[in-house]
Amino acid sequence: MSGKLQEALSGSRGADQKRIAETGVEWIETILSKNADYGSSVFEVPELAPECNADAAIRVRMSDKINRIRSLLKRPPEVSGESLTDSMRDLGAYCLLWLARPSDSAQWISETEVDLDVRAEDLRQVPANDDDEPITEEWAKTILTHPFKGGWCWKRDSVACIWRRPDGNLVLGDGHWLRGITTRGELRMLVELLSDKTSRSESLLTRS
Repeated sequence: MSGKLQEALSGSRGADQKRIAETGVEWIETILSKNADYGSSVFEVPELAPECNADAAIRVRMSDKINRIRSLLKRPPEVSGESLTDSMRDLGAYCLLWLARPSDSAQWISETEVDLDVRAEDLRQVPANDDDEPITEEWAKTILTHPFKGGWCWKRDSVACIWRRPDGNLVLGDGHWLRGITTRGELRMLVELLSDKTSRSESLLTRS
């Protein structure tokens, strides 16, 4: 037993720390007693959930206790037997057991476990249809693929050239402002229309 814990239990570190130490010791003794009764099953792969390792299984139990606490804070329990204090104590016990889990449990990977190493930007909501989304510079690069005068353009050196200026405005050909084109869907339609017209023109020139 550490010197600080002994001092706290003796009361020499104040009433608050004495109460914290006594509660903690009692709590640890209860956890050890339950571990003796149940064995170390909490650190083993669950029989009915072999896809979970010990790390995940303990976190599932913690989630259950959090939901139980949330429910008890909203309304009295319909089934007696587990008070708010009991649930708080159990949640703390699972936190401690998670910290005390075998060092190799976090490395255990089942055949069905998926890679959860994703970036935050990968989790952002992506609209099913982005036709109504604004034309940002990053998105414009996917349509207007040629860098031009600080902006981006499509069909450079053509009367059908679409140029997105550095200020975000769109220009067609030799100076026709496209102020009515403000969304991605509208720009896509314009590019498709011009693509069709230019391909027809090139076909006619080839034939002649």
